[in-house]
Amino acid sequence: MAGGRQGATGFDPQRLRAAREAANLTRGALAEAAGVHVSSISEWEAGRQVPRVETVAALARALRIEPSALLEPIEGDALTLERLRATAGLSQQQTAEAAGMLRNTYSAVERGETAALSYTDTQALARVLSVTDDQLRAAHTASRAAYLERHPPQRPRPPLRTGLVT
Repeated sequence: MAGGRQGATGFDPQRLRAAREAANLTRGALAEAAGVHVSSISEWEAGRQVPRVETVAALARALRIEPSALLEPIEGDALTLERLRATAGLSQQQTAEAAGMLRNTYSAVERGETAALSYTDTQALARVLSVTDDQLRAAHTASRAAYLERHPPQRPRPPLRTGLVT
């Protein structure tokens, strides 16, 4: 799904249900508090749909928990920029605006298409995502590695041999 409209990566339906039950809320009460339709809560808890990042943030506020509490734990060191943003409960647009970037620029950075981040962008994104500069750089490195794994650099082809002897 394109355009920043995809569901929150790592969303865990069981965590949503457990948090709702721990807060002693009905689906209807949570829906009202988060500003969503009750059928959406049912779909998300059943794992049939995934809420957008901003909606995960709204659910977390309604449940009085951090957005990261509704996401699956991260295995190893795979903390990417996308995951940092989801943990912060921000959309790409919100992240870009708060960091003083264009959304398309931030989107390319998050996907790992950008090989290096400027010092200024690193500081701005770290501030917006509430992490240290080192954590932000590590997440960018993980995002870049994932991008290169999906899009390996093309090696130049050797010149064609025609078989002609000169």
